Amino acid sequence: MIIGSLCGSVDAYDICMRKLRYKNKFEINQVAQSQIVIKNLSDNNELCMKSSFGQDIYKFKTFKDN
Repeated sequence: MIIGSLCGSVDAYDICMRKLRYKNKFEINQVAQSQIVIKNLSDNNELCMKSSFGQDIYKFKTFKDN
């Protein structure tokens, strides 16, 4: 989140509940209880996953680095 004011100041915030790196290949960022963002560190592609029923995400698993 980036916020600017009339005086010219700019504040940047990284909002997340939990952030972790998996084998230095992926960065997993939980931005809400039912939403995670997965970033591939090799090519900087991002994937946003959200629970379709609004249920909380407690853990996530990877299978063969996918």
